[in-house]
Amino acid sequence: MKIKLLALFFLIGTVSSVFPQLPQDVYKKPLKEVLIDIEKKYKINFEYSDNDIKGVDIIYSTWRYRVDIEQTLTNVLYPADFIFQKKNDVVYQVSKYEYWHKTPAEGKQHLDQLLASYSSLSAWVNRCFSLKKRYIKPDSL
Repeated sequence: MKIKLLALFFLIGTVSSVFPQLPQDVYKKPLKEVLIDIEKKYKINFEYSDNDIKGVDIIYSTWRYRVDIEQTLTNVLYPADFIFQKKNDVVYQVSKYEYWHKTPAEGKQHLDQLLASYSSLSAWVNRCFSLKKRYIKPDSL
């Protein structure tokens, strides 16, 4: 019996040494735990959907903390494709980054960039016609 027990311990020790823990595994925390830790450290509150953060892990989360709360949130959330929005001094809303949504400020910036591409309406119309000629050929109709 003692030999079987000794062999079992030896086998467990051998298997665990073959598969060592990686730093990514040691320092990986669920996003929910990280948000709770940030709430305590910075004395703030988060609003988020449990379904959004479920199954999301953050690696080296405490190494991403900074003195400034917004820099900390940027460092923690952006690599995981999450964003935050400040609702008031102590409440932040955390949500998934939606590539297809833009804020009004981002939309205005994009529109200004497009408007700056052409100096006048006639330049835009000329470009439109040149593109149509290139992509729509009368033969193919």
